[in-house]
Amino acid sequence: MKRTKRELVHKDFLTVVRNTYEAEDGRIVVREMVEHPGAAVVVPMVGKDEVLLVEQFRPGPNKPLLELPAGLLEANEDPRDCAARELEEETGYRAEKVEHLFSAYSSPGILQEQFHIFLATGLQHVG
Repeated sequence: MKRTKRELVHKDFLTVVRNTYEAEDGRIVVREMVEHPGAAVVVPMVGKDEVLLVEQFRPGPNKPLLELPAGLLEANEDPRDCAARELEEETGYRAEKVEHLFSAYSSPGILQEQFHIFLATGLQHVG
C-alpha cells in the first residue's frame, strides 16, 4: 500500500491525521491515525524477584492503575535516556544498568506509537 495523501485533522496534545492510501489492486483506503513520538517503558528490578510499579490516574479507564514507569520521548531523545529519566522522575530511583529488551508498536492500526522496553537493575534511591 502506498500513502497518497496526509491531512491534518487535529493538533493539540495529540496529532490526528487522515491518511489516504492506494492499495496494489487500485482500491483507495482512508484511515485516521494518531501520531505519537514514541515512549520508553522501564522494568525496574528491586532485588532478584520484585518489580517496582507506580500508581497513576489514567483518563481512558478513568481510574488509577498500577504500571511500569514510562514516558514519552522528547524530540531527538534516545529511548534509553528517556527510560532512565522516567525511572528517576517517577520512582526516585536511579539504575546502575539500563538494558534494552525489545521495541514494539502498541496499536499499529490506529497509533504510530512505538514503545521501547528496558530492564533496569542495580537500583539506588536518589530522591
